Amino acid sequence: MYTGGWPELYAREGKNIKKYLDDYINSYIEKDIVLTSGIQKQFEFLKFVKLLAGRVGQVLEYSGFANELGVDAKTIKEWTSLLERMRVIFLVKPFSGNLTSRLIKSPKIFFIDTGLACRLQGWSSAEPILTSPQQSFLFENLVFSEIYKLTNNFQLDWEIFHWRTKDQEEIDFLIQKGSNEFLFVESKISYQNPIELKNFPAVRKCFKNKEIPVLHCIMEGDHILNRNVPIALLSELLLSQSGLKRKKN
Repeated sequence: MYTGGWPELYAREGKNIKKYLDDYINSYIEKDIVLTSGIQKQFEFLKFVKLLAGRVGQVLEYSGFANELGVDAKTIKEWTSLLERMRVIFLVKPFSGNLTSRLIKSPKIFFIDTGLACRLQGWSSAEPILTSPQQSFLFENLVFSEIYKLTNNFQLDWEIFHWRTKDQEEIDFLIQKGSNEFLFVESKISYQNPIELKNFPAVRKCFKNKEIPVLHCIMEGDHILNRNVPIALLSELLLSQSGLKRKKN
């Protein structure tokens, strides 16, 4: 979660993670993106990127950022769109079914790389994160990153949504595979009894009698137990459900 997915940090043992991420932020975000995009309010933009990192896994409210930074909501939307195009962040949109009036319509914020999000939050090592209130949000971001990378690397016909209603009915991710196959994924730090969709009225109303599988993705472990899937096994499980296998070197 702290190192992220940068290949060089795994290929070269002993490489300074903090320095590597700092250099990336300095060269790519603070220079390349700012300069090539002609951003005038550079201080506000860089503060905005850090604020975004602090709110991973949360619903994006443009007006809140605008008020906090002293810029208009239009500028916040432009900056958000820019970061999406540059593959720094990804906005997971809400699923839209036949419950339009009940579903929360705002997207949730995720960084494509968790290491970048961690460093922008100010973490200098991994251990303190484990006792931080940010741990659950960053782990949710890690679960998203695994699904996102899998979808892109294998060119899967999947879409990633979140599920949240105005009645506080919430599930972290809803993966739509093709036109009519779905999977709910809930991120939890530790083992939990799996959620039962019969307790989610909006899900039942939207999908009627369709049986939707539910997985809990947890942080530790090396085997699947009662629909609790360790993060280390999530990609392999999702691949196997798609009839694909990862090539081994």
